[in-house]
Amino acid sequence: MTGQGAARANLRTALILMSIVTLLGTVGFVEIEGWDLWRAFYFTIVTVTTVGYGDEGLSDAGKKFATLILLGGVTAASYTFATIVQNSIASQLAWRKRMNKDIQKLDGHTIVCGYGRLGQSVCGKLHQQDAPFVVIERDRSHFELAIRNGYRAIEGTASEEQVLLSAGLERAKHVVAAVDSFADNLVIALETRDANPEAIVIARAERDSDVRKLERAGVSRVLCPFRSGGHEVVDFITKPKVAEFLARANLGDDGIALAELLIRSGSPLAGRALSDVGRAEGNRVSFVALEQVDGTVILPPRGDHTLAVGDHLIVAGDDQQIAKLNLRATGKQAA
Repeated sequence: MTGQGAARANLRTALILMSIVTLLGTVGFVEIEGWDLWRAFYFTIVTVTTVGYGDEGLSDAGKKFATLILLGGVTAASYTFATIVQNSIASQLAWRKRMNKDIQKLDGHTIVCGYGRLGQSVCGKLHQQDAPFVVIERDRSHFELAIRNGYRAIEGTASEEQVLLSAGLERAKHVVAAVDSFADNLVIALETRDANPEAIVIARAERDSDVRKLERAGVSRVLCPFRSGGHEVVDFITKPKVAEFLARANLGDDGIALAELLIRSGSPLAGRALSDVGRAEGNRVSFVALEQVDGTVILPPRGDHTLAVGDHLIVAGDDQQIAKLNLRATGKQAA
């Protein structure tokens, strides 16, 4: 019998034992004292749990019977409560073991360090894209929120090497350092560079001086809310239509989307010309740019270009059509 099976068997035994003691006590007090069922059940419970609200004017026979119930009930109650606690701990350990086993299967995934506002936004987008990721969060309430949302999560400090390694750092493709502390984000970047130099690190910074330090630590992309916010304001002033379109595309408003598609092995789009793909999709998707496997960027791509596995295609247009096209790019839906 497995550990979980044994724990469940022990819990059943404890509950059966507790039920028998309670039943015997209730029936005994009804017969001996002539009480109704509720009063007999109530007195049995307060006796077994050692709460003790008085002897209810018991007769001598009733006191002797209550003593037996007390001795047997304390044993049964203690065993039951201990079994419940043990079963709860065993369930938690089993859950963590399953979670760790699931994480160890990941390869080429994203590690999101911090499940605050930025981390939640990143995870939500990754989930929509069906991209594998792991959350590292030390705050218990944020950690539990990630679990409730159905995400893989590890409770711990993301700047600690062992915690990062338990999230599959050596196999990760991206690491997002989104914790509130600049020092922690810097350490995460350094740990990533040591353990997995090929991983792409994206980090959060609050000041321009922090940006330079993170870039020297090997961060590929630095997110600076105050600086990027200023750029967005300027864009809305100088290029209002462009800024409005990008904002609507990022939010998915009015069915407008801007997305990056990766042509994966097994995709029915591989080997097909863009003009052919465009005709199949209608006029609701535009091909903005194409980055080939060798890094060559074609802007805009020609209709006679043939897609190949490993190509990155930037598209804009109807969000539903783009979602379907993305499934075909990944090979999850036939063309």
